[in-house]
Amino acid sequence: MIQIKISQWIKKTKTILEERKFYFGASSDEELEQWIIYLEFLKARAVYEEFVEQFGKIPFPLMPPEKFTIMSSVKEQNRKFIFR
Repeated sequence: MIQIKISQWIKKTKTILEERKFYFGASSDEELEQWIIYLEFLKARAVYEEFVEQFGKIPFPLMPPEKFTIMSSVKEQNRKFIFR
């Protein structure tokens, strides 16, 4: 069984600052592991959505700027080669 405690949650548009507990049970270790995977995904998605709301979307895949310019120049060279 997994217990999750939260200290703040939103009901409609009102933020409520009281503790709330959620319990997740499973009949096997594999099912418990699936719950953990789902919850970790939801946590990561909530963090991402909050970031996007504050700062805007993140372009994926992420890569260093110098690699992006190298890839752009390779694409441009390939384009020149194809159209010659």
